[in-house]
Amino acid sequence: MSEKSSLKHLFFTDMILSEKGLPVIRESGSSPFFDAPSSITKEAQHFFNRAKESDALNFCIEFEGVNYRCAKGQTADGLTIAIRKPIIGPPDINQLGYHKALIKRLVSNDVSGGMNHGLVVFSGVTCSGKTTSAGALLTERLARYGGLAVTIEDPIELPLQGGYGPNNHGRCYQFNNVEELGGVGKTGELSLRFASPNIIFYGEIRDARAASEALKAALSGHLIITTIHSSGVPETLERLAAYASQESGESVYNLLANGLSCIIHQKLVPAIHNNSQEKRLQLYVDFLFANDTIRAKIRDRELHSIYNDMQIQKNKMIMVGL
Repeated sequence: MSEKSSLKHLFFTDMILSEKGLPVIRESGSSPFFDAPSSITKEAQHFFNRAKESDALNFCIEFEGVNYRCAKGQTADGLTIAIRKPIIGPPDINQLGYHKALIKRLVSNDVSGGMNHGLVVFSGVTCSGKTTSAGALLTERLARYGGLAVTIEDPIELPLQGGYGPNNHGRCYQFNNVEELGGVGKTGELSLRFASPNIIFYGEIRDARAASEALKAALSGHLIITTIHSSGVPETLERLAAYASQESGESVYNLLANGLSCIIHQKLVPAIHNNSQEKRLQLYVDFLFANDTIRAKIRDRELHSIYNDMQIQKNKMIMVGL
């Protein structure tokens, strides 16, 4: 089997395996499924057998050096397993496709505009690289400034645990028993007492408890990095507010205004690379950094009036580098 026809080197973001029928794959979260090449059938069957043995419904499997996220359930085709392939390997923020000025702002600790505390949200639709980008920011900041990060994921998607920077002065620990600890929200609460972390990474905000805990932790001086499914920056704000309001009531917009540091919204679109016919994923990014104007609009619930602010920030960052 050639490298390009192996499961590891096959270009896809999602694969579905079932007890009946051939595996199907797609190349992005918005593209259609098609039959996987027959050359990976044996590997897919071996993968299916390993996944079948897991007692969990959501889990990760390491296969030939790649960490795949898996979910399984019973369908009309019997046991069916959905597999998510990571976009890239160990994250490097300089290889994501972000503008250099955006990277500079995200990794800065400058008191006038740095990201050393508050809530940093990576948003996008399925398969937009949110977790990869969030992990890249986490590891870059640990390598630069040291300190401690803890991640709260269900399941763990990226292998981030370990040391970073000179003499491993930055350390990351990944909780892998989230459900046993009472879910993402409860684990977040417990993580604040885990050796006083500088950074807490919530793998995904998908319920009220996680949203509320993330916002409260952001107000306590921690840098909170997280992801959320959303179709745009205003929609990200609305979804965070909707989740958090179930726990925090009418004060949620003040909580969001005070705790938010920035939102990075991204999408990945398949594209042909440099006339080589090699398929790559092209990254498109929107962003919003909280300032006095943005915080006032959030408090007043004027979430859909921020498009002009977003464009001003983007123009200023690209043209001036700020």
